Amino acid sequence: MFNHFTTLLPPRSIAARLGQVALLAALVMGWQMAPVRAQVARVAALERVTERKVGADAPWRQAHNGDALNVNDRFRTGKRSKADLKFTDGSLLRLGQLSSVEIRSAKGVTLMGGQLLYAALKPGRVLAGAATAEIKGSVAIVTMNPDGSAEFSLFSGAMDVVAPKGTVPLPPGHWVTAFPDGSLSEIRVAPPLEFAFGSFLPDLTEQPSDSPFVGSDANVRLRAAPQRLGLEQYSPTTERNGAIPTKSSSTSGPMDQLKARPITSSNLRRADTATANNGQLATQSADDGAATAQALNTQLVNDLNTAPANQHIGAVDQGMGHFIGQDAAVIGALTSGGTQAYGGRLHAFGTNGHLYFDLAATPLRQHLATPFGAMNGDSSAVPTAFVDYRDRWGDVQIGRQRFLEGPTQATLFGSLVRPGGRESMDAIRFRPAIGSGRKLELAYIYDAFVRNLPYVQPGAQHGFYGRAALQKPFGNFGVNLLKYQNIPGSDTLGATFDLAVPVVRNQLEFYSELGRDPFRRNLTSAGLAFPGLHERTDIDLFLEYARLGSSSIADAEPNELSARAYRHIGRSTYLVADLSHFSTHHTFFTVAVSFGAQSYRGNADR
Repeated sequence: MFNHFTTLLPPRSIAARLGQVALLAALVMGWQMAPVRAQVARVAALERVTERKVGADAPWRQAHNGDALNVNDRFRTGKRSKADLKFTDGSLLRLGQLSSVEIRSAKGVTLMGGQLLYAALKPGRVLAGAATAEIKGSVAIVTMNPDGSAEFSLFSGAMDVVAPKGTVPLPPGHWVTAFPDGSLSEIRVAPPLEFAFGSFLPDLTEQPSDSPFVGSDANVRLRAAPQRLGLEQYSPTTERNGAIPTKSSSTSGPMDQLKARPITSSNLRRADTATANNGQLATQSADDGAATAQALNTQLVNDLNTAPANQHIGAVDQGMGHFIGQDAAVIGALTSGGTQAYGGRLHAFGTNGHLYFDLAATPLRQHLATPFGAMNGDSSAVPTAFVDYRDRWGDVQIGRQRFLEGPTQATLFGSLVRPGGRESMDAIRFRPAIGSGRKLELAYIYDAFVRNLPYVQPGAQHGFYGRAALQKPFGNFGVNLLKYQNIPGSDTLGATFDLAVPVVRNQLEFYSELGRDPFRRNLTSAGLAFPGLHERTDIDLFLEYARLGSSSIADAEPNELSARAYRHIGRSTYLVADLSHFSTHHTFFTVAVSFGAQSYRGNADR
């Protein structure tokens, strides 16, 4: 048939067509093979917003797992995002939020902004500002500061920091700053890796997980950070029932109290993001059978395996290094009912090897507007004061600490563990390390209703708390248990189930908590979060509904529908606005502001 077909065409036409086919085949093969030959790294894992640029003049496009990165390509992360890049020699480069790098070679990158963790299995190089880190099989963190200086911290192995005005061999457990003029600071003792740059739950040591933001480790970390200051609810006497409710005829409700809650920020600077395009993972076509497709798939899995590099990070001596820091803020709040609060927050924290401490004091005055006239009071308190011991097997935390886990963000009675916004309790808490994306907490509470915090009760009310959680791309899920002892009315075990799932990935999330509290009341809460809005505007917005019913031993709380927004302005100003409507036909608007909360480093010199 082919011979018959060729007889119908002139000889020159046959030759021309064969030449065109050969040229097209060569172009296709060249297009397919060139990226493979030039590839120096692959995108191994992503968390939320990430983009890559193929060459200096190409547009930014959405990144995907498995994307190849070549010399001169660029890669960046958005707010609350991170990514793992694996090089062909097995080394791992982990980018934190708002970070950008350019691939310079098969063993080197330029950090354009933000911070990265480098687990180098073989020698590598990181350029940042006026200096270069010559990494020799090491675990290191490099940070670019807004003023153009760069910080280099080493945690294992060896690293030389080379600048125009000097070179220093950096010992493990130390850091040095390279200034824009090419000079270097003196060498200082670095914080332990698990306390990298002031974060109790460091972002860079955790592997990327594209789970929903609400209820994630990143969400808990933000709510516990100094930037999200504690304007707690310090007027428990106006509560209807409080955290130890009973059946009563009391009609005073929670609406008269100060409704201000912790103030947040968007952390760091505005992301330099561009519109993400719907790029797809490029794979080689396999027309020669299933064996070739299987081989390509196996190769891609191997290319994305970062286990050796993560084991290299896990081998770092966690008892190496120390750090001391502090921050302070002025805070104030005003409600539509005329209630006012003003004061401040003083915070000190530090670490010495495996031990970490945290102490916060909130000198606070309140002016309460009540139906019986104005009331002034001192609501000063110590909301946190604890010591934590950390190791590879987990950590043990002892003292007054905040229980922030779970998805509830805005309503007063939408959480089993934090009824009425009562987040601080005196407890001993154990958190074993059981693997990425899985969390377990067990706590003995030796005073659940502590002095000068919401619902203070005389004596010590004991209790037990437990939480198991799973964080996966398709959702965050948790089970909570809470049981009180030495309280009037009941010793029932409270239990709830919570979840957060993406409705539109990285744009809209739904979350909920369902179950029964320790006083046999049915608890239902549900909300919407808008991470995409925060990425574009720095505004954290939560819409939330909560219902806590009655039981044979306790009255119900008013149903609440709340809208809460947080906004970071500049480097040190934080705003929160809250609009809450209660089923008792009360509606309250609260605005609160804080100024400060910038942490200062106080490390001793070498």
